[in-house]
Amino acid sequence: MAQTLQLRAPSGNRVRVSLPDSPTVSAIGTHSRFFGPNFSQAIQTGGRGYHAEVCELVVPATVKDRFLYQGREVAVAVSDDGHDTVAGWIGPHHEAVIFFTGPVGGRAAILKAFEYFVFDDAPEGLKIQPVRLTGVELESDSICVLVDRNRRVVIPSLESARTMVPSQRGAQAQHGEVWRISKHPEGLAKDREGVRDSLFLLGTQRGLAEVSFEESVTGDDDALLSWLEALDVSWE
Repeated sequence: MAQTLQLRAPSGNRVRVSLPDSPTVSAIGTHSRFFGPNFSQAIQTGGRGYHAEVCELVVPATVKDRFLYQGREVAVAVSDDGHDTVAGWIGPHHEAVIFFTGPVGGRAAILKAFEYFVFDDAPEGLKIQPVRLTGVELESDSICVLVDRNRRVVIPSLESARTMVPSQRGAQAQHGEVWRISKHPEGLAKDREGVRDSLFLLGTQRGLAEVSFEESVTGDDDALLSWLEALDVSWE
């Protein structure tokens, strides 16, 4: 048996991700960046509760304001030191978070940042579409699948994947090839580097994934590599 995920990226493109049945997926998120005339904005998304989790674990912040955008609540939290603002659009299935650093300018400035986008939320993913005639375009997006909180699978768009595949052949995997890259800067690598010291690129016929393992992950190197080599990514 395998876990099969049917996901939608912020671009609206769809991808199928297949993983071994154990361990189970613990979280799914996305990261996207948009640009336009005098405009640059990153948006992160996660499942319901993502904004609250960010305000607890990433940027300690307390909700100070709430308003509606596209008929859904936007929760605005301010960091304990007052330097950062974390605004989250709360959809029926997912939440979109925008970070602000320094003075924001109040509710109007935060609302303006959201007004560049149309959100289309569905169980398979949150599509984020720039409003027409604003000149804003999607620059890049990716999906992150977190497995058991200590195995990270980052899936770039198919367009980005084509530019990331190394020129040399990789090691054979069930659905493609694998390349191994040290996490440590050149000259600082360990004499014997294990799986936890490496970043892996898994290239398939219809996609690519960056896979990494936290120090806390259980299992020996052979077992972790077998898990990695069974992954498959396929954009529609």
